[in-house]
Amino acid sequence: MVRAKKKRLINLLTSSIVMMTFSTSLLASESKAQSASGDWFKVSYIADNTYMIKEPKSSQYNISYLIIGNQRALMLDTGSGENRSHCKQRISNIVNQLTDKPVTLLLTHFHFDHNASIDEFDHIAFADIEKIRERAVDDKTYIFAPKELAFGTYPEKAIVNEWLDLGKNIDLGNRVVKITQVKGHTDDSVLVVDEGNKIIFMGDTLYNGPLIVTGKHNYAPYIQTIKKMQADFNDTYYFYGAHGNKALGGMMRYSILSGTSDLLECAQKEACDYSEVISEQLGGNELTGTLFIKNELPLIYTEDLH
Repeated sequence: MVRAKKKRLINLLTSSIVMMTFSTSLLASESKAQSASGDWFKVSYIADNTYMIKEPKSSQYNISYLIIGNQRALMLDTGSGENRSHCKQRISNIVNQLTDKPVTLLLTHFHFDHNASIDEFDHIAFADIEKIRERAVDDKTYIFAPKELAFGTYPEKAIVNEWLDLGKNIDLGNRVVKITQVKGHTDDSVLVVDEGNKIIFMGDTLYNGPLIVTGKHNYAPYIQTIKKMQADFNDTYYFYGAHGNKALGGMMRYSILSGTSDLLECAQKEACDYSEVISEQLGGNELTGTLFIKNELPLIYTEDLH
């Protein structure tokens, strides 16, 4: 009986020590996120060694993500670049405050509001998608096309230091992620899947805000992408998009997939609960098209972003 009580006491003490260590680590990470935040960037700690870097003052409420392993870190997107005309704070400075590991930058896609600070990163990786790799001069220098950027001409080019294989393990050091090509928003978009933490980084495939579909030919692949995610994942996963809002930030739950599928299908048929011809400003550029809404989820259809 005494031995049993002693064993229970040891187990309780061990559990308490583990909980105290976890709490201390969590507090330290949240403190680091708060310290890295500033006038333009707001940093949140969302999972173990994972940070969400928000730009609430940007025209698009851009959100980038930093995924840290024991050996290196993966940075997803570099934001809108609007901070450069508003303050001295740089996104690379934020990253340097969050990790001392070597950082690889991966663009979820090439639109102007995701690559504006690409010049602040020394190691750039692209997904090994055939049509992208074919356009890289000497397998290294990639020349951006205006249509890929959506608006503007920046950046003109990038030096690709690493090509990441689709569907294969990318080891960051005791942390593995995979990238998957998805179509609908753009043909070269990727998801980053962190199976260990049950997190899917969505880029612009899905986010808290109006989705953009360019050209009717993109409806079918977009619907296929969402339905495949419904089949591949479940409600144990968290989904994080590259745009957000003040109420929700970048996080979404699995149920958003069903609503998004319904939204895309009704927009394709032009038979949603609500529709309106609109003209909006997108990063200082005019976006004309049709706004569709179903079950409070919005989508903007446009013939061309140029």
